[in-house]
Amino acid sequence: MLYTHCGIDELRFEGQWYERAQGRLDDGSGNPPDGWDNPEQMGTLTRVDETTLVFTDEVGHREEFVLRPGASEAKRACD
Repeated sequence: MLYTHCGIDELRFEGQWYERAQGRLDDGSGNPPDGWDNPEQMGTLTRVDETTLVFTDEVGHREEFVLRPGASEAKRACD
């Protein structure tokens, strides 16, 4: 499950934080864009290499996430 409530921006996997390679993806108001479930999108997370993950789902989304070295928390809180 990818948390999408405040847009597609970052995720935590195996104790490490990753951010979307192309920057935050949202609808301009901080919500996920059309075509994304809210608050979570079901899909598959695949490790590409030591610093890169790819999220894919059944509707065709493909988002790349890169490691945020040394990060211990989310960049911003989302309610």
